Amino acid sequence: MTYFFRLAIFVFVFHCGYGVFSQNGGLTEQQRADVEIFNKILSTPNTIDSVAARAYLDLAGTYYYSNPDTVAPLSRQALELCKKNLKPIPVNKPYYALASEANFNIGIMYSIGGDNKNAREYFDESYSFSEKIFDYTGMMNALNSIAVAYSNESNLPKALEIFYNILDLAERTKDSSRIALSLNNIGYALDMQNDDSLALTYYIQSLDIRKKVKERDAYEIGGSLNNVGAMYLEMGEYAKAKAYFLESIPYREELGDQFGLGYTFINLAIVYHKQDSLDKAEELYFKSIELRERMNDVQGLITSYRSLAQLYFDRKNVSAAYLYADKAWKLVSTSNYTVEKRDAAALISQIYASKGNWFKAYQVLEEFIKMDEVIENEANKTAILSERMQYDYEKQHLADSLAFVQNEKVIEVVHKAELEKEANQRYVLYAGIFILMIFGIFVFRGYQQKKKDHRIIQLQKSEVEHQKEIIEETHREITDSIAYAKRLQDAILPSADEVDSHLPDNFILFKPKDVVSGDFYWFEHVQNTSYIAVADCTGHGVPGAMVSVVCSNALHRSLNEFGLKEPAEILDKTRDLIIETFAKSGTSVKDGMDISLCSLVFASAQTDACSLQYAGANNPLWIVRKKKYLTQEQIDNKNTLLHGEVALIEIKGSKQPCGLYDGMKPFERSDMQLVSGDILYLFTDGLPDQFGGEKGKKFKYQPFKKLVLEASNQEMENQKNIIEAHFDNWKGNLEQIDDVCVVGVRV
Repeated sequence: MTYFFRLAIFVFVFHCGYGVFSQNGGLTEQQRADVEIFNKILSTPNTIDSVAARAYLDLAGTYYYSNPDTVAPLSRQALELCKKNLKPIPVNKPYYALASEANFNIGIMYSIGGDNKNAREYFDESYSFSEKIFDYTGMMNALNSIAVAYSNESNLPKALEIFYNILDLAERTKDSSRIALSLNNIGYALDMQNDDSLALTYYIQSLDIRKKVKERDAYEIGGSLNNVGAMYLEMGEYAKAKAYFLESIPYREELGDQFGLGYTFINLAIVYHKQDSLDKAEELYFKSIELRERMNDVQGLITSYRSLAQLYFDRKNVSAAYLYADKAWKLVSTSNYTVEKRDAAALISQIYASKGNWFKAYQVLEEFIKMDEVIENEANKTAILSERMQYDYEKQHLADSLAFVQNEKVIEVVHKAELEKEANQRYVLYAGIFILMIFGIFVFRGYQQKKKDHRIIQLQKSEVEHQKEIIEETHREITDSIAYAKRLQDAILPSADEVDSHLPDNFILFKPKDVVSGDFYWFEHVQNTSYIAVADCTGHGVPGAMVSVVCSNALHRSLNEFGLKEPAEILDKTRDLIIETFAKSGTSVKDGMDISLCSLVFASAQTDACSLQYAGANNPLWIVRKKKYLTQEQIDNKNTLLHGEVALIEIKGSKQPCGLYDGMKPFERSDMQLVSGDILYLFTDGLPDQFGGEKGKKFKYQPFKKLVLEASNQEMENQKNIIEAHFDNWKGNLEQIDDVCVVGVRV
């Protein structure tokens, strides 16, 4: 079964109007006015305790969406005022009602935070206060939330028993809203036991009732739409699921319901994920995380982090997958959400296995198995089925004759008691003998199992030690091979002295992800022309380094062996040589590189005049120039970024790699006359794609441009240090995800 988020399980009872919140979770004008009134009441000397308690609870309701952290403290202050005035005889009804509401609010906050045990204690208190004053609405609210807490702990029989009791009471009182809520929650419990068809039926019945009632509740309708969509999502009907999720969003936004929007966003993200629209899915996952963090919703955060981790794992980005899976695991380890713990354990185990950490993968897999056994326990399934059948039976006979049913029950109980008495008298003698036999069997089997376990442990220990020796030897061989590969790659990179002798004002920032790199920089000087390039080959580590040797050699041959001078012609020939090299394997290999290639032609040693020719495969060239030297065409270009006295000009490369590619075409050439002080920047995507910062997101290209502009007035070596320090600070303790190469040249 696939698990998706449900909403409209919880009933939030705050006795004040929420109104319409702004998109940033703030208060409306009316609500700000209400807050001012409540605060005046609380600051007035000698305010009656019941009035002050009411003001605290109204403040809690007003702040629920915009500042949820204040709800519990405000409700506790109201509860303290009520406790001072509670009298058992005669019952002080207003204070009992306020105390019930305060306990309920605190329980809701514990439930959102994942502490179901404390949540149930406060819901029990809320029920007790409502029961003393015969407040049936308050009693049903508390019972419903107690059942939700049980379902969060996978105690579904207990939850379903309560849900059916509430439904029965709601039908007797003809409470349409409560009937819809009970149908919704029964659907949820059935869904948790894979009864998809019946669960969907209950969800749709709940939605139909909520749409037909005279005073339609946007919160409840939005929740039901979300739940029906989630069922279709589980059943693989993605078009229907998407339609219901999109229909629910306006209802959420009408209330400014960030809690509900968070769940709908993640469900919609899962639809896009299933349809392989991964960029859209990633965007919605981050939106959900932002809302969940703001609401401190532990359960929501666990599944948002886990789902985002799954997306990155599907993209083969194991480092990013581990980052978010680890966040989910840390939260779920301190909560009692069994379903979420099982799903997080399954993903973490896969990630450890993909990283080759088999011991950790096995440890987490044991936790997955334990949680799965709790959820899939056959006793749960049987009890739920029995509960449903019992409810249908009792409801039908109640309609026929309640008195007849009660009479039959009395006869049945008396008859059973007589049979039990006779059975006890017949079998009491055999019971002791049977117990002794069972005890003996268990002792013998335990001894045999202990001997068997000991043998297995010894065999496993020997196998682990043997595997350890194999792994250590393999590790030494791999390390030696990588060291040799590094020496080979170092041989193809130009020396700093060679570059400095022709382009003295430069820097080269080269940070491989592993010992060897799929990125490389290239330099040649022929006659009065300097050629410089930065390339990103397919892959990184040893595979990327092997491709980089092929690509670097192809560039060298295009220039020196075939005598090509223009960058576009060099890339055309380089592509042919790369395809020719890989074609020798007899298979279609699409490995190649993204590259920026420049030629700098100096008129003479006595002048600064310099002509630039550029060609690129996917990668651009950036030029930082003083604004006074810009042409009008450059100023009007949307890719030009202005900053103080300087500007960054972006020249884009051809939208194709340098390698085998469907729809290949000749590379385009760009010409420009450079002026003294111009700075060229060539780079790969490793730096802008690095995850980091407070939220673990990508650095991206726009902040990279601003960083280059801010550093451009420094000496070239200082620029390198500034960019490298910013990269390291952004990355923090996260793993570097790709090779990084940035080259700067000042003319």
